[in-house]
Amino acid sequence: MGLTAATAGTIALFLTDPTLVGPLFKLAATLPMMLVPLVYVQYFKGGEGSALTSARTYAVLMILAVLLRLAVMIPVNVVFVPLLFGYDDIAFIIQCTLALNIIQGFWDTVVPFIVVHRTPIFEHFRMW
Repeated sequence: MGLTAATAGTIALFLTDPTLVGPLFKLAATLPMMLVPLVYVQYFKGGEGSALTSARTYAVLMILAVLLRLAVMIPVNVVFVPLLFGYDDIAFIIQCTLALNIIQGFWDTVVPFIVVHRTPIFEHFRMW
């Protein structure tokens, strides 16, 4: 479901982003947020998605996911922002990347947890 939503969001952003780069950056930043809990559930919990209903477990996984997101997005931004936009203040690029990805990572963590694990959605649909 997350991959479907991320793909739809990327396509929608292509319609509004004049640079055509932002949607790809957003997709690259979102994938670690899905990959970390997926790996945990698939390899350590036998595919049982209910393991993510624990707020503590989910929080730890999402902290790891945000760290992975930063590990991906800092190099992506440091390489591509100067190439594509000619802006070469690396310290500022890193600061902006950190701030924006931590803020967005927070919302990418909290909203899905509330929607999926604090409503009957997970009980009805499970991990599809």
